[in-house]
Amino acid sequence: MRKAKLNNEPSPLPSHASPADFDRYIRQIAVPCFGNAGQEVLAELTVAIIGCGALGSMQAELLVRMGVGAVRLADGDTVSTMNLHRQIQFTEADAVFAYNKAEAAAARLRTLNSACRITAVPAFVTPATLAAFICGAGLILDATDSVPTRYLINDAAVAAGIPWIYCGVSGTAGQILAVVPGSGPCLRCLFPEAPPPECIPSAVRGGILPPAVTALVSLQIAVAIRLITGSLPTGRLIRFDVWEPDLRIVHIERDPACPCCAPPPPA
Repeated sequence: MRKAKLNNEPSPLPSHASPADFDRYIRQIAVPCFGNAGQEVLAELTVAIIGCGALGSMQAELLVRMGVGAVRLADGDTVSTMNLHRQIQFTEADAVFAYNKAEAAAARLRTLNSACRITAVPAFVTPATLAAFICGAGLILDATDSVPTRYLINDAAVAAGIPWIYCGVSGTAGQILAVVPGSGPCLRCLFPEAPPPECIPSAVRGGILPPAVTALVSLQIAVAIRLITGSLPTGRLIRFDVWEPDLRIVHIERDPACPCCAPPPPA
């Protein structure tokens, strides 16, 4: 028997939602800045996640558990034992059989929330495939460790008018920037040209501590929720270190001469 609703509990979900939906998401709906409105927006959202390693697998798990409408995963890599300390979707069996990361993650995610539509693309995105992969998505999440791919995402997302969230993590530190086309800066406003790969911190060169991944993804998903509910200020680069700990917000202005997002000159 269902217990009676207490006076301080949130209002029921809309009429099209079932009692099971209310029970499942009641604790996040109870958060005033999220509420029923946030749950409704999330349930209608399609998120394209590019990369399905440490970042992408955790991004997908949080979103699926929270009740996102649909998730698309793209990754051409396979699971190995060195992934297991930080890539939470995968098991030792996945590593033994070298399963594709996107497909292995999708299989597990489907056991977490059957209402979420999950699509796995077992390939890396390319200039020829990215537009089709993000078409119809309401949000793109960066989960790649490839600098060229991030610039590819940035340019394609701005052209398509789809918001995306850049993130990077190495060692104990990470950073996040939400890019909202037409409002605030894009990645090229911050770095007009891609730095040489050897100048960019990465898990290969600097190692990676799992708590840094957890912190970054938690912040990134919180930013995503604020973005889709319309409460996110633009132009904020979030930098943090879990070892100190330390968190800073750097305000970034849109570059009026940006080769990607600057409005065209008047005719």
